[in-house]
Amino acid sequence: MAELKQKLRDNGVFVGRWIPVSERLPKDNKEVLVYLDDKPFIAWFENGEWLTDDFIVDKEFEPIAWIPLPEPYKAESKDI
Repeated sequence: MAELKQKLRDNGVFVGRWIPVSERLPKDNKEVLVYLDDKPFIAWFENGEWLTDDFIVDKEFEPIAWIPLPEPYKAESKDI
């Protein structure tokens, strides 16, 4: 299984898993994808609170899981 995951990563495929917030929280101020109210959102955890540019996350709508974001897109350069 580890070999397969590495081959996928080597070919640019993002391989990850959802991490329950009960298991672990992301590092402070690191944007991640969170699962909240049956929808994914980009958010970050800071000083004990979840924050997002889309809306204010209140205690009633705590994310249940998160996953690191993939690496940003980089256009391939073509040598001529």
